[in-house]
Amino acid sequence: MREEGSWEPPQRKNGVKECPSCFAENSINAVICQKCGVKFIGVTSGPSALEVGETFTYTGDCPFKGRIQVVALGFPMSRYTKLNFLCGKSGKGAEDCAECDVTRIFIGFEDERPDPSAFATYFDSNNPVDALRVLVERGLKPRCGAWQRIAAAEGENERAVTQAIVMDRMGVEGRAWFVHGPKCDLKQAPNWVVAEGWLCKGQRGRIGVLVRAFTTESEVTMPSPEALELAELYLRSRGNPNGNGLEDCVVWRIAQALKRRSQLKGEEVVKGFVSDLLTIASPVWVETPEGEPQLGATACEIGPTTTAKSQRARELIRWLGAGKYDTGKKTVAGLTAGAEKVEGIGWIVRKGLLPSMDLSFLIVDNMPPHALDEQIEARRNGVCIVTTIKQAEMWARCRLKLLSNPLVPFDETMQKCTALRMFDPKLVARFTFAVFTYGVSTRERYNPSIANVSPEDEEFLDAARTVLLWNLSTESTFKVPQNLWAKIMEYGRLLEESYGNEDIPLLLRANPYKLSILTYAFALLEGERQPTERHVHLAYLCLDNYAKDIELDEYTVQWRKMHQLTDEEYDTMKRTVEEKIQEEMEKHGGPTEDSTLYKFIEYVAKHARGQRDEIAAYSNNDPKTITQRANFLKGLQLLRSDKDGYHFTAKGVRFFKRWFTERMAPSMPSIPPLSEVRDHMKGENVDHNVDHIWGVTPKTGGIEGIKGTRECDVCGSPHGKLHLIPGKGERYICDKCLPDYEGDI
Repeated sequence: MREEGSWEPPQRKNGVKECPSCFAENSINAVICQKCGVKFIGVTSGPSALEVGETFTYTGDCPFKGRIQVVALGFPMSRYTKLNFLCGKSGKGAEDCAECDVTRIFIGFEDERPDPSAFATYFDSNNPVDALRVLVERGLKPRCGAWQRIAAAEGENERAVTQAIVMDRMGVEGRAWFVHGPKCDLKQAPNWVVAEGWLCKGQRGRIGVLVRAFTTESEVTMPSPEALELAELYLRSRGNPNGNGLEDCVVWRIAQALKRRSQLKGEEVVKGFVSDLLTIASPVWVETPEGEPQLGATACEIGPTTTAKSQRARELIRWLGAGKYDTGKKTVAGLTAGAEKVEGIGWIVRKGLLPSMDLSFLIVDNMPPHALDEQIEARRNGVCIVTTIKQAEMWARCRLKLLSNPLVPFDETMQKCTALRMFDPKLVARFTFAVFTYGVSTRERYNPSIANVSPEDEEFLDAARTVLLWNLSTESTFKVPQNLWAKIMEYGRLLEESYGNEDIPLLLRANPYKLSILTYAFALLEGERQPTERHVHLAYLCLDNYAKDIELDEYTVQWRKMHQLTDEEYDTMKRTVEEKIQEEMEKHGGPTEDSTLYKFIEYVAKHARGQRDEIAAYSNNDPKTITQRANFLKGLQLLRSDKDGYHFTAKGVRFFKRWFTERMAPSMPSIPPLSEVRDHMKGENVDHNVDHIWGVTPKTGGIEGIKGTRECDVCGSPHGKLHLIPGKGERYICDKCLPDYEGDI
């Protein structure tokens, strides 16, 4: 006998189910309760749905297991997964309805046959009575009509529930409710998932998927092991183990076959296809002995419109049947994510391009460089962080390639690599490689010949496609073998010595990581699971050829000449600067510190923004004189100017740091050890037990050698100070003798 106001979950037995109205035991396959005649509700026994697109042919609740893409997530909400509905008159006033034996209804989310629509409606509205309303609509018939209006609900087993917008491969959107648990944990927003749950409807008839478990997946279905093994065997047979050039490797041959298939003209098409294949063949993560795993390839291709970059990229995606091509339009979600308000859900985080293509690849055409500045950090660890409304994290483990047009035609620049300066240096440093494609001649562009695609090409491309789809279907991590690391480091050093500069940091510290990415890609496209030193060599040749093609080596030589300061250059510049200062002193008199050039240098060294008029006022000179001194330093490549004023160049900073240090060094007295001082003091009439006598010599008491002081030229006192006497030049005169010269100073 239960106490008044309490309730107990009904006991369940194997092979039977209890009526939600009278709790009578019935067969597990019963449709109507044998005791009270109430129709059982719950998941129908019809066929299971396999794709989220079937939500729009909804004919009743049914089990669901299929692949869906999570487009946007709402906020996690607290909901009960067990609901117990009690009659409001079960205590007070129960004598008025003594014939009614329906005192409670129990439903549980973890039951074998729950009612998904009831829970989805309750998850939407947060009102448990709405779940009871769905039960009544679907066949539950309490004997008392007032029971539904006065029912009270009690909940148990609180769980987090997150509403989401999902999409199928056809781009059809639906609703989803993720019920958090061990198999459904949304630590970071997934992209493609295999969801297990039910098709159902929520508040206001919203049709969607109630998810109780999921596993993350790529958008690409993994090929069968048999097909993968045959493809790898075929690619290994097409390789040339003795060839060490790029044109001897399988990647180049695949690109040539793709060129014949696309009928595009020009050798730049082959070079572009090679860069596309290397990007797609990149692993998701690269783990080197230097630290934590890092994200895979980020590549850049720059070329004029006439090189058919976008046409080639779309043809590649059509052939592969995976990935995404998008233009540079600036959407609300952008490249990473954005916050959007959706009716019935509230503010949600809608995925941008990178999270939407998680564990796949993305080619973005003509994205404005300024639109990428805020998205750079997402390319470090594959996670997009949004803090506009509430902080959210979404996976963005995406292979990315940018297609751009040069801001200035290639033939109007001294070195082509300056086109990369349209991007932020931090993004340039994360490019695995940058490749430039050039337009072909008009004669070649309009060549009417059509290349015939042979059956051998079709077999070759099918094998390459199988291997690439396998790589895209899994979260691959390439751990660099120890036996290859020494060779990778050797090649990385060669690349930095030839192309490393901080202005266009394409091949700098991260060279071993970039070589590792390409090593994996070359091995994969040759049908190998374990790379060899030959693949490391191919990766080095690829980066080396791309860097030479964009003239990064020539730019690096000039950059180092502008930034590095040799001893010979320092001595020459020092002599020139000091001669200029000495010339000013002979013309206008005064010490070195009062010369116009010295004051100019001193002001720029102390102020981040040195304006011409400010320097003129500081040095008490005409602004034209300051311009002359600035031009003098610019001629030595020590100074530059912009709208903010004068600044030292990188070479100027190095020069003046050393110059000021050398000027200050002679003025500081060198203090000998105490033993040498005492030896020097032997024979003098001093107390040798006194340890605090620190004079350089007993005669001067430590004054000699201090900047600005010397023996007086008149009386020999050690307290002489520098003064300019007309007709006599610079003289050291003490305060005692100074009155005799005051009229001349």
